[in-house]
Amino acid sequence: MKQQLDINARPDVLSRGALELTFKLLRHYNAQLALDVRNQLQGEKVLPNLCSSTKADHFFVTLSAQSIGKVVAALTQLGEEALVNRESDSGRLLVIRSLMKEWMELAEWLIMRVDSPSPALH
Repeated sequence: MKQQLDINARPDVLSRGALELTFKLLRHYNAQLALDVRNQLQGEKVLPNLCSSTKADHFFVTLSAQSIGKVVAALTQLGEEALVNRESDSGRLLVIRSLMKEWMELAEWLIMRVDSPSPALH
């Protein structure tokens, strides 16, 4: 029997919706970065029978740490601009905040997975 994958415990797994929303927000801000995010939808899909408690498509994110940092920075900038412009659409701010949280969790997860340098290298 296959074990189920708890997608909530895997920051490197994002939903189709999160990836598509990130693409839509970034496409006018940084087209290449937006395309990199959208291309994740062509990558490795989490098999539905391995996902626990969800029917939505989820994908393993394979972007570089630098690209993930750029996504976080771009979303931060978009959020700041929305606050400065006092956008009346609070839903947009909520979406940006939610996406920032997911991408930041992914960035932190990557940092935690980096092996510390060997003492022999000092």
